[in-house]
Formats: sequence, C-alpha cells, structure tokens
Amino acid sequence: MTQSSEEIVINHLYQSNIITKEEIPLLIGWLPKHPKKIIKLYDTEIDTHNAGCFHSKCDDKGVTIVLIKTDTNRRFGGYTSKSWGFGDAYVGDSTAFLFSFDTKLKYNVNTPKYAIYCNSTYGPTFGNGHDIHISNYAPQNNNSYVNAMAYPLKSQWELNNGVKNFCAKNWEVYQIVYGE
Repeated sequence: MTQSSEEIVINHLYQSNIITKEEIPLLIGWLPKHPKKIIKLYDTEIDTHNAGCFHSKCDDKGVTIVLIKTDTNRRFGGYTSKSWGFGDAYVGDSTAFLFSFDTKLKYNVNTPKYAIYCNSTYGPTFGNGHDIHISNYAPQNNNSYVNAMAYPLKSQWELNNGVKNFCAKNWEVYQIVYGE
C-alpha cells in the first residue's frame, strides 16, 4: 500500500506523543500555507533534556513548530518562521503564533520584534516576558512557564490553565518545509 502525498507530509506528526492523529488537521490549518514536508528535529522522549541538545538539533533550521505537554497534561506550543539560535537576543517574526490544543485557539503575535528569544541556556522561548519559556532540563523541574506579553492571551497564564510554572513533561520540535 502506498502513502498519499498528504500522509508523507505529516508522517512525522503521526509519531508525536503530544497530539492525536485527529488534531493534525487543526495544526496544519493554523500554518500560513500547506507544508511540503514536516520533519521531527527534537523529542524529549528520545533526546537529552538540556538546552544544548535542543540548540544542536534545532538551530538554523528555519521554520519550526514546538509542541509541549505539561505534567498536568496541558498541550500547547508555538510557531516561528525564523531560525532558533545560540545567541542571547530576541528575533522578530510577524508570522509567529502560539496555540492551545486544549482550547483549539491560535494567538498571532502582537509584538513581532519579540516573537522568539534565543538563549544558549534556554529551550524554545516565545515572546518577551516570556509567553512560553522551556527551561534547561525541563522534564526534570518546574522552571518552565507561561506569561502574556507579546501574544494576545486573554489571561496571563491562559495556556497552562491559570498556572504560571509547569514541568514540560514532553516537548517536540518539528521543522516545517514549504514548497517553492
């Protein structure tokens, strides 16, 4: 049996331990355009949990989407069309957005110049303040957190059901490849 082009595009998402097969169309629908390919770059269930491993696998890869599952089973994430980096700086991106699988909502960036924050000791971090921050060794501590600064969340800790800090039980990063 051969796979359809749609199945090939999203094949790596079928391996996700965070979203269900039924939620994949929702995620694909949030993207600015239909991807040619989606490639898993990082998964805490396979890879080392430190920020250095995230950066070695995800920096300079272009468009990515980050999926997060907390210790209380909240599921959310973010999208950026810009590359992650090892520096200590904000990166602007007018197409960046956050999302929640629990509420089925997407939040486009309000302050594009603070879309993502790159720091060698951090996991993926979105927004100033930070709207989503994944800490170093995130599955082993409660230092990851959500906020509401650069993205239009209704309440400060909305993504995590009203709680600021969380343990990132699992998180995955996927590269999004668009056709020419």
